Amino acid sequence: MTAEDFKTLYEDSLKTIEEGQILRGTVLEITPDHVTVDVGYKSEGQIPMQEFLKRNRKIDVKVGDQIEVLIEKKNSEEGLLILSKEKSPIK
Repeated sequence: MTAEDFKTLYEDSLKTIEEGQILRGTVLEITPDHVTVDVGYKSEGQIPMQEFLKRNRKIDVKVGDQIEVLIEKKNSEEGLLILSKEKSPIK
């Protein structure tokens, strides 16, 4: 690693997120109950599956998609972020 790589890693480690903040994340996993999203924080976040179902009950997201999410709660009981796609003003 170069000095620039270490600097970037250090700066990324100092980032904090706050409830109510809008972030861009990457979909990591889709389960029957939720979608797991990486927003560049120390833990992933989860969004209830209902937020991704269209009227025809088909899912409108896939693994690898970049989506805008709202941070609803920083630490759930499981240590995950609670996120919302629907509450994000950016659709």
